[in-house]
Amino acid sequence: GIKVQFNMKTQDFGVNVTLNKLALAVAKPYLKDFINYKDFEGTLGVDLNVAGNVNNVLSSNVSGTISVDDIKLTETSGKAIGVAHVGVGIAKANVNEMDFRVDSVIVDGAYAHLDLLKNGKTNIDILLEPLNKPAKAAPVDTTAKDAPKTAEKSKPLKAVINKLQVVNTNVSASDHTPKQTFNYKVSNITVNGSNINFNTPCTINVSAAFPEGGALTLKYKGALSDISTMDAYVS
Repeated sequence: GIKVQFNMKTQDFGVNVTLNKLALAVAKPYLKDFINYKDFEGTLGVDLNVAGNVNNVLSSNVSGTISVDDIKLTETSGKAIGVAHVGVGIAKANVNEMDFRVDSVIVDGAYAHLDLLKNGKTNIDILLEPLNKPAKAAPVDTTAKDAPKTAEKSKPLKAVINKLQVVNTNVSASDHTPKQTFNYKVSNITVNGSNINFNTPCTINVSAAFPEGGALTLKYKGALSDISTMDAYVS
């Protein structure tokens, strides 16, 4: 669904785009150029609002929600990496101002694995070896004929995630190099964070369960850009 409003006098515009359960399998032919996989599935949902002026499109403000559901990437081995649901609520995204404010990021039911194979490679190495390798691009002449008089100063990035929540997540590791394969699984991974940004203090709490009753608790407070502000508790 698309709704458009446009003011002929001021050149201001507003666009609302909604998309319900787009099958992401449409991307499968293109993924072959980047990764080596067996199958890919999932759906995409979008409800975005864009407001701005046609004379300066990059200054437009974007808000709304984006979600993906039932993502499953099946590797050539038959094992899979995926997630049941990822939802992102965008309060404001403005490229010109380098201002990105996210209301929430919710991750539910993610699962992944890491296999160390006998030949020293991992399943990630195999995944990142695309069958359709792109042709090498011709060399580009980077010699500048006329150097610019002044370099435009880039605007500082302003990015914040008000709420981060990860639940029902599991990660497993398998080492196939010994005679008897070693398997280890970290389950029930939970992450809760607030005010996540680079420059001001934020809080992140992590918990996870290990085999045979082991457990992890991590509590972090501080600015990600300044390690001297870190206050961490690990159990």
